Amino acid sequence: MTNREISSYTIDELSKQLDNYAIKNFIISDTDRKIPGFLLEYPHILDGIVFAICIKGWAKFKINIQEFVIKPNTITTILPNSIIEPIEKSDDFVLETLFFSFDFIAELPLPPNFNILGEIEQNPCLYVSEEQAGNLLKFHTFTVEQYNRREHLYRQEIAKCLLFALIAEIGALYSMVESNSNKLTRTEKLISQFLILLRKHYKEERNVSFYADKMCLTPKYLTGIIKKSTGKSIMTWIHEAVIAAAKVQLKSSNNTIVQISEELNFIDASIFCRFFRKHTGMTPKQYRESGVNVLIP
Repeated sequence: MTNREISSYTIDELSKQLDNYAIKNFIISDTDRKIPGFLLEYPHILDGIVFAICIKGWAKFKINIQEFVIKPNTITTILPNSIIEPIEKSDDFVLETLFFSFDFIAELPLPPNFNILGEIEQNPCLYVSEEQAGNLLKFHTFTVEQYNRREHLYRQEIAKCLLFALIAEIGALYSMVESNSNKLTRTEKLISQFLILLRKHYKEERNVSFYADKMCLTPKYLTGIIKKSTGKSIMTWIHEAVIAAAKVQLKSSNNTIVQISEELNFIDASIFCRFFRKHTGMTPKQYRESGVNVLIP
């Protein structure tokens, strides 16, 4: 195995790596521009928005520590700086994807009632009908055709307009989910609230009491409801969030193990190493050196 360090994953750097004629801060997959393999193999964070449609096969991913199964007719929308952790996938797994930064769509006139970011954060994967998925794939195919018109004077403007249309279609699908979210049980709402808090505070807060206080619950009640509803203890959820962040740092940064332990608020590196080994069966150094890493210029 060869090992090379991975620099930060930015949409602009990925676009330059995949296509010499890339539009800044915008990537679209087709037969010539495949998803980089390491994005399907290693934990990572991207600084932009990811939109993907599964057209074949299946895969399991953790997105911000929640596990999702992606299968045909699943649309996946991932917001910037989410932790994406591949678990397993079939050999025939195929996604059609779009990657773009907030900067790329900053000037788009989104509808005034377009407020789906919270719903996307809670439900990054939507299982839609074959007809709905097919409609989105038509948008993707047409966008690819226009993207490949490299000599067109207004290529970037056309890409933005087509992306706007696609975002509106996705927004319509999520608006249906949003209307259904009002039907969530109290337990489902509490679990969602806990996971949102965990994503914000896992680096500095690993005490059940902190999350219970934030939710105006007793630690005992919160512990019980999380265990009963998810099958995992609340401390397992907290530890998985920390481990996922550590894996990203080890695979996608040049930070030393000491620096990573400090960023994750461990008292010292030795405690971090013991914690990591307990939960993964490997030391941080062994994990960093495992597999084949990919250099992004």
